[in-house]
Amino acid sequence: MIPETQHKLIEDKVGAIGSLPTLPDVVLKITELVNDPNSSMRQIESVIAVDPVLSSTVLKVVNSSFYGMAQEISALRLALVILGITEIKNLVLSLSVFRLFSRGTVTADFNIKEFWHHSATAGQIARSLSNKLNLQFAGEEFVGGLIHDIGKIVLFKVLRNEYTEVLHRVKAEKIQLHEAELETFGFHHGHVGGWLGKKWHLPKKLIAAIVYHNNPTDTEEHHQLVGVVSLASALTHAAGVNTDTSMQALFIREHPALQMLLENTIGLDSIDWERFTLELGTDVQKSVEFVSLSQESLWKNSKQP
Repeated sequence: MIPETQHKLIEDKVGAIGSLPTLPDVVLKITELVNDPNSSMRQIESVIAVDPVLSSTVLKVVNSSFYGMAQEISALRLALVILGITEIKNLVLSLSVFRLFSRGTVTADFNIKEFWHHSATAGQIARSLSNKLNLQFAGEEFVGGLIHDIGKIVLFKVLRNEYTEVLHRVKAEKIQLHEAELETFGFHHGHVGGWLGKKWHLPKKLIAAIVYHNNPTDTEEHHQLVGVVSLASALTHAAGVNTDTSMQALFIREHPALQMLLENTIGLDSIDWERFTLELGTDVQKSVEFVSLSQESLWKNSKQP
């Protein structure tokens, strides 16, 4: 998944510096149960309930406009029944990663709040794209969008001075961030995110989405998820830069991720992209609500520094 050369460079330069956060046991246990055909919904519910802050946050997000439920979901069991075990597992994974990395210093070079708003928006747009294309990812598209740039946080935390110089160069020379990273370190933030995802034992398709979101046509597998996450990330950037929906639609039609998706997805060529971009405002609003709800609920009563 990650080229061997980049994997070794990351191990030597990033992995050797210090320990990075590990996923909480609840995520690992839920993943194990979901993959076990003999496990029960009661077992999965009891694992989530062990972490009261996480379980209450799951219910708050499920009852928000993020999911748009017609009725209030007051119990984890009901959420599992309505949304499905895999969807809840992926929501728990999203919230757990968010809790690990959502606190940090806001600097002129790296604004952690803006980072998560961008990431959550990419996740929500990925969900909208998946729904539009009738792709059944069961929440993996949102996770992919949410954590596709996680390597940026790792690089900023571990190699702050060097990475700050890269950020300055990108701004001064108007070049692509992943290209500047590659020239400086020999790897980019997608490689770092994929490396971390592998350590976290994330599914291969999610790792592929993280590694290849900047170069979607380089992937040899999982083309649909990689394409959706890549296009969602690009749309998030485009929506922030250009409010002209016709220009956004043109941008989408020329994006390499769309070309790859056209080759691997039925019905994509019938989508009215200008109309789709008009609806992006709703996705942005939902992502803002997800971040706000998650921050408020996860940090309240949390002992994490």
